[in-house]
Amino acid sequence: MGWEFITIQTISMVGVISGMVSNVFIMSVNVHSLMRGERMNPSDQITVALSFSNVIYSAANGLSIILVDLHLVGLYGVYSMAFLIAYSDFSNCWLGACLCFFYFVKIGHFHCGFLAQIKKNLQTLVPWEILTVQTFSVINSALYTKFSPVLLANQTSYSSSGDLLSLGLQSINCLIPSIIISITTGQIIVSLYKHSQHMRHNIREGGGPNLKVHQRATRTLVSLLIIYLTLFFLSVNLLFPVCRTIADWVCIMLTCFFPIVQSIIPVVGNSRLLKSCMKILNKVNNSP
Repeated sequence: MGWEFITIQTISMVGVISGMVSNVFIMSVNVHSLMRGERMNPSDQITVALSFSNVIYSAANGLSIILVDLHLVGLYGVYSMAFLIAYSDFSNCWLGACLCFFYFVKIGHFHCGFLAQIKKNLQTLVPWEILTVQTFSVINSALYTKFSPVLLANQTSYSSSGDLLSLGLQSINCLIPSIIISITTGQIIVSLYKHSQHMRHNIREGGGPNLKVHQRATRTLVSLLIIYLTLFFLSVNLLFPVCRTIADWVCIMLTCFFPIVQSIIPVVGNSRLLKSCMKILNKVNNSP
């Protein structure tokens, strides 16, 4: 592929490194707060789990670029990289759906019923929710790796059933979370509209703290919805065993920037993360 291949690989590595740095930063800030005795709230717990998955995703993509694409690793290495990428991909989508569902339940006014019980027990339920998501992602990633058409294309056991199974797993683990994000985002947008209309009759400017919480949550959910749908369509485009074109390598390059783009969302939406980020940037700007 010549210079185009080298350029795309170089840009992809920039996305890999920046994604690892940004997500390690998010984890370190939360772990540092935990070591100081501060308790992580449910959204912080999900954010840390998301950052962990993003680090694995970036590392696996980086190793894939260096080792697999340059044919420096054997078959077991290829399967290992594919499993890690699939796991972090699936885990990310489900954790993103969990984060959106958390905002939906936290902001919503539920006085009775199933959602009201969930709202009362969020602090207890979220760790179990994260564990369930991780276990489900590991199982699905193992199946996806075993029957991936990209990995089976050159084997005699390859059949079209692998295409359907891989597409089904991709849809279950990426498209369904996107649907959950869409529904919860829509509900919060409706809630935001009703709340803003109500606040206009009481407060002339600013809208009060509750309105700002609604607005921040809405921006977070809409951003997550956009990047997860984009990731899903990019992943499906790379699913089937065809000869790689320059467009395919551009898709791979874009997926490498997924972790850094996703990490910006919690940093902007979390005052503690944003404050820590601004401190680091100020130190860099003031350094000789």
